Amino acid sequence: MHIEVGTKQYKELFGFRDFLNDPFESRLPPHKLLVQSLADPSKRIDVIDQIIGDARPEGLLHTAGLKDLQLGSQYMMHARLAVSRLGDTLSLPGNGLLTSMTEGLVDVMRQVKIPSRASNEDIQRFLADAAFSIGMKALGAFGPWGKIAAAVAGFARGIVQLVRQRKDLAKLDEDRRRKFAYAKLPPLQEPDTQIDAWYVDAVLKAKMETGSWSSIFSPRFESDEWVAITRNGGVALAPGEELDGIDELGDSRKVFKATGGIGFMPGLDQITSVIQVGVDPEKLSAWDGGTWPVRPDAVTDVGKFFVNTGRLAAIAWSWATEVDGSPDLYKIDTTILHERWKRYCDGGLRFLTENARDWKENNGKGRVLSGTAGYIAGSAIGCAIGVWRCEPDGNGFSIVEPGLRGDAMMGYGRGREAIGCVMDPPSMSSQADGKSCLFTVYELRIRKVLDEARRRQTYFLWHSLVSAYVRADFDAFIDPKMRDTLMRARALLLEHPDRMLVELDDVADDEPGLPGDGKTWKQQLIARGVRKRHPLMYSGTRTTGGRQPGTLKPPRKPPPKLPVYEGQLAWGDVPEFGDDRSRRGWKTAATVAGGLLLGGGAYALARQMEKG
Repeated sequence: MHIEVGTKQYKELFGFRDFLNDPFESRLPPHKLLVQSLADPSKRIDVIDQIIGDARPEGLLHTAGLKDLQLGSQYMMHARLAVSRLGDTLSLPGNGLLTSMTEGLVDVMRQVKIPSRASNEDIQRFLADAAFSIGMKALGAFGPWGKIAAAVAGFARGIVQLVRQRKDLAKLDEDRRRKFAYAKLPPLQEPDTQIDAWYVDAVLKAKMETGSWSSIFSPRFESDEWVAITRNGGVALAPGEELDGIDELGDSRKVFKATGGIGFMPGLDQITSVIQVGVDPEKLSAWDGGTWPVRPDAVTDVGKFFVNTGRLAAIAWSWATEVDGSPDLYKIDTTILHERWKRYCDGGLRFLTENARDWKENNGKGRVLSGTAGYIAGSAIGCAIGVWRCEPDGNGFSIVEPGLRGDAMMGYGRGREAIGCVMDPPSMSSQADGKSCLFTVYELRIRKVLDEARRRQTYFLWHSLVSAYVRADFDAFIDPKMRDTLMRARALLLEHPDRMLVELDDVADDEPGLPGDGKTWKQQLIARGVRKRHPLMYSGTRTTGGRQPGTLKPPRKPPPKLPVYEGQLAWGDVPEFGDDRSRRGWKTAATVAGGLLLGGGAYALARQMEKG
């Protein structure tokens, strides 16, 4: 189903806003202004001053977060559905939305008044009962929806606790303030300082128009080699190339070259980006042995600051992987995602392994004791890609089976003593039964998630009528085996009695047909007797809800399901001020009042495994 721009239906659904020309703009304070507010407390910044001066500052941010969520979701739906007529054809002919989901669409586009200072209870009510929320659940946003309340409230708590420190910061000199600002709100290390809203508007929204969603769930950086960039008060780490850029304070900095991926980790509800280590590079360069100078509380995955991008990407992942028989599932090429995430994790593992090898064979003189800060800071890569799978056993370690549990050490979770997920050379050298204690998050999570997604793709081509609705140029069909399966399913559908249940309005007009007669796919279905009013319609209106009916083969087993991730979205684990949760277990989110800004897929996975 598509909706043509200018029609009555278009105006009824989208007429309250100029979705075609107005960009998505976040109501949350931009990362750039937050950094500037800490670096120069004397500077008047209206957005920040309003937060500090308000009697209920968290309520302001609650409301901004909910409005961003609603508007961002509506922009995504508009991008999927809206088309314009150029001559006899419609532009953007990708499958928009199945007709069976019309009711959910109508609810999502309803306008809902949100209190100007929403309480925690208001958040819960909005996400549970508002028409918008009911519609989002009907469209399949099951997975992340229950976690968004905690994420909205957690971000508000974290930011309020942070900006309230401006008065104390005014007593420090400029250099110390800047280092503090970078430690708490590390640079995003990309050229655009409004990067979160830009990604929603220019990247995520654009992807919704297509059958190519794989880049949403791909790493932000692609390279076999992780590199380190020193900055004021810290070190940034990511795979790939360096570029010249400007940071949030207007200073010239080296930044990383993004390669098109958004960085949402399949099955982990997290965006991973640049890994920041908030330890002075001079201190790291001067380290000559003794206590390892990097601790988990100095490590930040800046992907957590892509607040709206992360929440909306989680919704897109849910649309694709949780709705049975969804055409969106085929907008993902699991083969290329396997390759990209394995390369990302293997590159980080290689960096850590080379640190350990040089430590053992050269006493560390070529890397961590060479005076180069990046080699020591690089131990934090373990917090992005690694999962510790060993527990103490006498004087050594033993691998924990089946592999998703580990021993909590010093309150940090998996890892060696007090350094947790930070992998210094001795940690990397630890082995059990001849195997390294460190496995990557790809090996223990992402690979299984993608394998199950592929199984669902194959399953529903035979156990639904989705082969009628997808397009052969969707990402999944780049893989020759998947494309062959699609063509065989379509050949069977043309002869199958359930072809009469196909919803013709959901079949693309210009989709090529099977070879032989020169007809389009829709023309071939019509030639085999398919009509707009199929047996489950009365007077042109469907008499059933849910996904489109029909199947090519009777199901003998339930459909494959992806592993359920029980962890929070970014910021969803921020405790109330004074709550001692920040001192227990893995510190996965931003306990900014205590000075911690942690994140990343491996942290999030470790938290889930700890609960498991």
